[in-house]
Amino acid sequence: MAFPKRGTRKITVEGIVYSYFVSQHEPYVTVYVQKVEGKCALLIGYFDLQTITPHIIRQVIEMGIADGWQESDVSGEFRMGYLDDRIDKTR
Repeated sequence: MAFPKRGTRKITVEGIVYSYFVSQHEPYVTVYVQKVEGKCALLIGYFDLQTITPHIIRQVIEMGIADGWQESDVSGEFRMGYLDDRIDKTR
């Protein structure tokens, strides 16, 4: 999947800059994340939430790393499944 240039945002987590975008298709929302510098696998997470904040994106990245997402691995996609029950939605 080609990462779009329009509609993306950037976030820095532990000194690494990532680019992400959110795709809202019924009945769920999909979040896509990749590193800005260099190649990496595309991190993908799904939500039933309608509002995705930078706080949620940060958690997705941190969970992806903890779950074995290899940021330097260029082998395609790392799908994390539905994440609604795994994130802190209080912010």
